[in-house]
Amino acid sequence: SFQGRGMNDAGARSYVYPRASAMLARAFLGERARSLFTCSSIRDLYMKVFDGEPPALPEVLLIRDLEKTATASFVEEFSSLLSVFPKPDEVCLRLLSLYDYDNLKVILGALRNGDIEPPELVNTGKYSTFFPGCWPNLRKMTEKTIFSWVVDDFEKNLPINIIYNKLDKQYCRRLFSSLKELDGETQLQIKSILKEEFILQNIIWAMRLRIYHKLSVSKIIPLLTTLADGDAHGDLIAGPAVVALNKNFSDYSQWQKWHYSFLVNPPDGSSRWVFDPTYFEQRMVSHVVKVAHRAFRMNQFSAAMLVAFFRLKQQELAYIRGASNAIHLNLNINEFPNFYKFEV
Repeated sequence: SFQGRGMNDAGARSYVYPRASAMLARAFLGERARSLFTCSSIRDLYMKVFDGEPPALPEVLLIRDLEKTATASFVEEFSSLLSVFPKPDEVCLRLLSLYDYDNLKVILGALRNGDIEPPELVNTGKYSTFFPGCWPNLRKMTEKTIFSWVVDDFEKNLPINIIYNKLDKQYCRRLFSSLKELDGETQLQIKSILKEEFILQNIIWAMRLRIYHKLSVSKIIPLLTTLADGDAHGDLIAGPAVVALNKNFSDYSQWQKWHYSFLVNPPDGSSRWVFDPTYFEQRMVSHVVKVAHRAFRMNQFSAAMLVAFFRLKQQELAYIRGASNAIHLNLNINEFPNFYKFEV
C-alpha cells in the first residue's frame, strides 16, 4: 500500500490505471483468450495460465486447483489495486464482496450437508465482510454483518436455493445503492456497465427456465434479480426479462424490434426458428466485454475504470473455466472457441 507515502485519491488513481492496464495486457482476453482453447491437456492449460509447472495431481483435482488459484490470483490483484487508495470507493469494495457471497453460499451448503471440516473458500483478506474463521457457528460468522439475517432463514430450514436467491438480490442492490456517493458522470458510467450485465443475466436465466425447464412465467418472475421488492415489470434490471418472457419463442418477428435484438439468433432459413438461449449468451459475453473495455479506456481516473477492470478479469476467469471444461469433457477443442467471440 502507498498510503504511508501520503498518496491522495487523485494520485492513487493516476498510479492505479497503468498498473491495471499492465494486468489487462497480460490477461487472457481477446486473441489471448482463444489461445487457452488450443491447449491439449489440463496440464498444458495450467502452464499457459501460470507460466510454471502444475502440481502433481489427478486431472479432476488439477482442474479444481487451476480454477481456485486463478480466482485467488485475481482477488489478490484487485485487492492490491484497492489498497493503494486511502479509502477505496464503496462500489469497488462491494464488487469484491461477490466472493464473500460465494463463500457464504459454500458454507451454507456445507452446513446443510452436515460437513465436519470447513470448506475451501476464496480468501478476501482484509476486505472480508464476515467471519468464516468462526466455522461451524453460522451465528458467529455473520454476527453484526450484512449477512446476520441468514441465520434465521437457515435455522427455519428454508430451501437453500431460496436463500441463495436472496443473497443474489442483496449483492445486486447493495452494489447499485453504493453509486449514490459518486459524482453524476461516474454514476452514469458505472451504471451503464452494471445495468447491462444484470439485465442480460436476468434475461438468460429467465429464458433457460422457460425454454429448458418449462417453468411458468409466474414462477420465474420471483426468481429474477431485482433492485426493489414488488412489481418486477417496472424494475430497472428485471423489466426487460419480463418483456422477453411474454414474447413468442417461435416467432422471430416478435424479437426484431426488441432492444436486444442484435443478440438474438437470426433465422437460418433451413428450419423452424426458435429462440436460442445459448446463442444469446454467447453474443452477450462479447457485448458486455466490449462495454467494459470501452469504459476502462474512457474512465482512466474514476471508479468506473476499476469496475470495468473487475468485469474484464471476471471474463478471463470464465474463459479459463470454459477451456478447462472443454478439455476435461474432451470436446472438439478447435470448435469450442466458437462459443465465444473473443473481441475486445
